[in-house]
Amino acid sequence: MTDEQPAAAKLEKICLDNECQDHWNELPAELARFTSKFVYCPFCSEELNLQCSACKESLTSKDYKFCPWCGLQFQE
Repeated sequence: MTDEQPAAAKLEKICLDNECQDHWNELPAELARFTSKFVYCPFCSEELNLQCSACKESLTSKDYKFCPWCGLQFQE
């Protein structure tokens, strides 16, 4: 993490399969905005994992208001 932290972070859903990352980065913008509602990866069908957009640490609950690792508040 850098010395300059953002004011807020987002809960991100990611696939842990490295082969899927290129596919995720190529999603059209109109589809990418719905990925936060996905439960499973549309490319490999693995369950998606939560992470903090600021520190990239894994999270166990989508109900957190603040990241337990970096302390930033999550945007809604």
